[in-house]
Formats: sequence, C-alpha cells, structure tokens
Amino acid sequence: MKLSDRLIRKYYHLKKKFGWHSFYTPTPDTARGLKQAFKQTQSLAGDYYEFGLFEGYSFYRAIKLGKTWGQTAHYFGFDSFEGLPDVTGIDAGWRFKRGQYRSSLEEVTANLKSKNCLADNVYLIKGFYNESLKNKAKLNHLPLGPAKVVLIDSDLYESARDVLNFIYPYLQPGTAILFDDWNCFEADEQKGERRAWREFLALHPEIDTELTGYFGWGGAIFKVKKISA
Repeated sequence: MKLSDRLIRKYYHLKKKFGWHSFYTPTPDTARGLKQAFKQTQSLAGDYYEFGLFEGYSFYRAIKLGKTWGQTAHYFGFDSFEGLPDVTGIDAGWRFKRGQYRSSLEEVTANLKSKNCLADNVYLIKGFYNESLKNKAKLNHLPLGPAKVVLIDSDLYESARDVLNFIYPYLQPGTAILFDDWNCFEADEQKGERRAWREFLALHPEIDTELTGYFGWGGAIFKVKKISA
C-alpha cells in the first residue's frame, strides 16, 4: 500500500472519530480501478452503474472520468443508504455487520453537490437490492440503457448475486465490470462477490468474459468479450 493511501485511510478514521466534515474515501484504489475501466471502454457508448456508494466518492470520480473519456449517457447509483443488510448465510461470521458503511441519501447528495456532480443524467436509487432491483414500478421510470462500466461494491454474496441478476440484460460486448471486494473473505471462492460471479457465469454460458486487471488489494476488473445468441 502506498504511503499516500495509508495517510488517506488514517485521515478517514480520524474524521469519523472526531466528526470532521470532508469528502474522501477509505479505499483510494477504487478510483484508480475506475480510471482503468473508463480508459478500457473509451470507445464504448453506454451508462455507468454503481452498486454500493457509501459517501459517494467513487460515484463522483466516475462522473468526472465519464466526462473525460466521453460516451457516458447516464449515471445510476444504487444503495440502501442504510449500510449493509443483515449478514446471513454463507457470509455470516466475518467482519461485516448490519449498518456498516452507512451514509444517508441526504449526505451523499450533499457530497455530490459539493463537487458539482448533480445533473439531469445522475440518478440515486435508494433501497436494499433484494427489493429495489426488483421494483419494476420504480425502475420503469429510469432511462436504463446498455452498461459501459459497472462497479459492484456490495461486499456480500447475496447482494452481489442480486446485482448481477439485475445488470444482466444491460451487459454488452465491451462492458467493464469492477468488483471492489473481490478478495474479501480471504479470497474464498465460496463466499462474497467471487461466488456470485462464478454462479452468474455458470448460469449464463453465453457470456464470454476475461480478467483485465486488478486494483488495490481487493479489486478486480473483468471485460465482457462477447455475448452469444
């Protein structure tokens, strides 16, 4: 880990402890992963989807990168804005707990506003994924289109599974998919985002993907190579 990253994380924890108001991130590597993904997809038109915003820093970085590398139509941020759901099933017993990484919709909106990142093509969707990603009445009002870049920062298996099932019809050849917590649970293939991805690919053999890179200690980037008829 770079010295600058360690200082950022130290500052983040002090901020939380003493209630300082600022807008940063405890995982600066995610911004580097997003930069790699947007460069990788610069010739691909589509939308940006993020699942798990916390305070909204990576979402802000994605909006800035989308403007730099172009061809990004809309930005969709999905989050409960209440932190993690109950940690049950195969992911139970690790360090995650309900309410962890909580940041309210109002806080995230204020953070994005402070960076001039609120616009008509930016959407924040509130709700736990097992409900919000299945709420057709709400989703039908969104201009959801083909995915250019997808960031999955859901930590847990069940959440990642729900995200992948939702994003499936929006994938296209060239889509970049980032998993921010790829190595959580000590990189156990039977847990977390790794298990959700493996099961998703088994369920959809028509999707051909390749691993294109890593970011930080825990992130991975995949590219959709082709989707067979």
